[in-house]
Amino acid sequence: MKRTARNLVALLSATVLLTPQISYAQNVPVLAKEWNGTLTLTSIGATSIHNPTHKMHRDDGQETPLTWNSYVQPRKVVITKQDGRHIEFTVKGPRVDSFWIGTLSADGKEIVYASKHGSGTAKIQGDRMTGCGASRGIDGNFEHWLNHYAAWCWEFTSSK
Repeated sequence: MKRTARNLVALLSATVLLTPQISYAQNVPVLAKEWNGTLTLTSIGATSIHNPTHKMHRDDGQETPLTWNSYVQPRKVVITKQDGRHIEFTVKGPRVDSFWIGTLSADGKEIVYASKHGSGTAKIQGDRMTGCGASRGIDGNFEHWLNHYAAWCWEFTSSK
């Protein structure tokens, strides 16, 4: 019995010593607080009030036609919180601000982000962040979500 216990202790000790240790500390960069750039968007209908063709911007108050449209607008990203790889930020546009969350890759060179109506990915290289995503209609009903959709890309440079 004593020999079996010793063998078990020896085996457990060897396992602990030979097992690679996991390091949870990562060298993720702290992102700049402000980024300025542009949004380039193509959509069917208007997914949000950012779109100049949205019914809120129409003189006749009619629903946005379900046709192809596109626009380029300035955008500003403000990082409101960063906890390691976890990011919270606001995207500021000419008409409204929107709240987003994101997760950085382990090396800090990519981010996956999402909001109530869209998601995407971006690459971060020094003071530049570029990426693309997709979104659905957010006017509060299923028909708008189903019939209004967009694909977009943005390019940012940090304000340092």
